[in-house]
Amino acid sequence: METKHLVILTIILITSGCVNETQSSEDIGEKGLEIEEFSITDDRLRPQQNAVITARFKNYHREIDVDEVEIFNEGSNLEVSKNGCTPSADDLEGAREGVYPEIQCTWNVEAPEEDELEGFRERSEPVKLRVSYSGALENREALQAEFRSITDIEKTSRVSKTFSNNEMEARMTTETPIAKGSGNSMELQLRNIGPGRIEGSYSFEYTPDEVFENCDSEASPRIGSEWSTVCTISSDSEGVRNLYFSTDYKYVKEPNLDITVVNRR
Repeated sequence: METKHLVILTIILITSGCVNETQSSEDIGEKGLEIEEFSITDDRLRPQQNAVITARFKNYHREIDVDEVEIFNEGSNLEVSKNGCTPSADDLEGAREGVYPEIQCTWNVEAPEEDELEGFRERSEPVKLRVSYSGALENREALQAEFRSITDIEKTSRVSKTFSNNEMEARMTTETPIAKGSGNSMELQLRNIGPGRIEGSYSFEYTPDEVFENCDSEASPRIGSEWSTVCTISSDSEGVRNLYFSTDYKYVKEPNLDITVVNRR
């Protein structure tokens, strides 16, 4: 009787800056840096009991610079020590077509000895993860504006383009067609729609830069409201122009993880 053997071939690919490169139909830049997991092996700890916190991230930014991945505010009844990240935060790569690099970080957690736990039977000790990084938002589809001779314009219509990455949302709005040589206003809006916050200021780029006039290159976000401005778009020649607007920013996410310390007494 012939014996059939099932051969399982496991291929492990290790590339710089990637723990797990996920093939997907999602677009680059449609999300930011996603927290895929923030968990602990045991969320109820008795004296001297150990557990491991895991944080796993997937990057959708084309370019990213991770500044910090740390646990803080762990309370007085827990000792937390970082094991490290794979790959290191400095080596996390930007996303490319169909590939979204991941990074995983772990921390050891230990409850103190029994004689150090006094005055309670059990107590909640939430810990906070802080991940901060520099990201960007840009419109992958252009806002099209047509420039014509003023004598050829009978009426105009309002055109708008909205785009986001689950962290920030931007909108460009203007009227078209536009009289060549005279210009028209372009309204730009930006707001935080994600689970984090902006730290520092925005910086902006406009393409083609010769079309945009008197536009801010940098601005500070307004707490609790949208940032918006109005500048001018102008062209000395006729034709349809593809307009792009992008912003760079520093983003901070700080989710909590609840841990309960249980005193035996």
